[in-house]
Amino acid sequence: MVRRDYKNMLVIILAYVLYYTVWLFAGGYDPAVSFLQFIRMRASSFYLFPWLVRNHLYWIAAAVSALAALYGRKYLSWISCFGALAGIAIGELLGPRPGDPTGHTHHGWYIWILIFLCSLVIGAVTERYAGRERIRK
Repeated sequence: MVRRDYKNMLVIILAYVLYYTVWLFAGGYDPAVSFLQFIRMRASSFYLFPWLVRNHLYWIAAAVSALAALYGRKYLSWISCFGALAGIAIGELLGPRPGDPTGHTHHGWYIWILIFLCSLVIGAVTERYAGRERIRK
């Protein structure tokens, strides 16, 4: 029987919603854009975060972290949450490549996916190691 952890799941979801809200207003509101376009991140001074939201990758990452929390995998949920959210900031900072010969001017999504996938692996390994430690005690 799997122990459900609703409290941890709600905190993870709140972290993603709070992060979304901060990025939403950090991107700047343009009065010429409708509020619905603004909420859907259609007009923003950033590239990576709106791209992740439009392609539903941000919410998929949130669901992965929340489901891990729900099923009692607290290390996996928190490490994947941190990886997804930190990966956005790092990808946004390090992603721009003006004048890139390949024609791609922003590589932030490479950085984000690498950090998020690494956080999933690290979280799973940590979860497994923590489980072994509990069994030994």
